[in-house]
Amino acid sequence: MKNLSGYYGEIEAVRYLREQGYRLMAANYQTRMGEIDIVAKKDNILAVVEVKSRLDAPYLYSAAEAVDYHKQRRIQLATQRYLQQTKYDGFVRFDVIEVYFNEQMEVVKINHIQNSF
Repeated sequence: MKNLSGYYGEIEAVRYLREQGYRLMAANYQTRMGEIDIVAKKDNILAVVEVKSRLDAPYLYSAAEAVDYHKQRRIQLATQRYLQQTKYDGFVRFDVIEVYFNEQMEVVKINHIQNSF
């Protein structure tokens, strides 16, 4: 089970994407290679989104920096499987959405980093 901030972070990220005009295609897509948090589509772009959540506290690095090379590679492999299953052949973009919460689990900030890797 994901931690509470991770669970709520994904919910807030989906809400945010819908507000921005994206259509949700998949959430928590699981393969043996890895997991994709969110797949969303807007116009002719399929956004594969990794969500990183944090309590809004002073950190030495951003939430997005937790998406290291190994995590990126697992997401890319899972995306290949998703594309094979759905037969999608358009443009694919890898994004990271950072969701920061206060101690009451209210959203303080959402940062959408497009083309992050």
